[in-house]
Amino acid sequence: MFAFTIDEKIELRLHEEHHAEELFALTDRNRAHLGRWFPWVEHTQNVDDTLKFIKGVRRGYADNEAVLTSVWCDGNIAGTLGISRIDWNIGSGEIGYWLGADYEGRGIITRSCRALISYAFDTLKLNRIVIKCQPENTRSSAVAKRLGFSYEGTLRESAKHNGKLHDMEVYSVLRRERSDAPR
Repeated sequence: MFAFTIDEKIELRLHEEHHAEELFALTDRNRAHLGRWFPWVEHTQNVDDTLKFIKGVRRGYADNEAVLTSVWCDGNIAGTLGISRIDWNIGSGEIGYWLGADYEGRGIITRSCRALISYAFDTLKLNRIVIKCQPENTRSSAVAKRLGFSYEGTLRESAKHNGKLHDMEVYSVLRRERSDAPR
């Protein structure tokens, strides 16, 4: 089972079916907060929707297509973080994340991403990690910048959410660009 200790308070764990109620409750409490950025929020209406999500991401992990985890802080689910859209031909994956509003601003995502990126490069042997976010999501783009990702550009009107088309900024980091990469 995948579990990754970040520090004494934070841990990443694969989603488990018996956590569906807790994950749904976090999503439901943060519906307005998350709904600004994520189209899946409006389709997550009950625990069964969250359970379906968990079963899907566990299949993705078993099929070697993704590593999607719950972020645990002080023994509670605080959000999610993972690598999806893994393309083994080019060694690329996309990081996505969210936290409940009560957990933001504490460096949880930045520290967790740093650990997951190391796992992606060192264990999965990926070469490129991508983060995409809407330009208005300044907290998310700040995470990418803090982690040393390079801004690649903006995919204009490439996502649809709340009935509107949205631009998506693309940030990436290559294995050789890591500060601890062998020279």
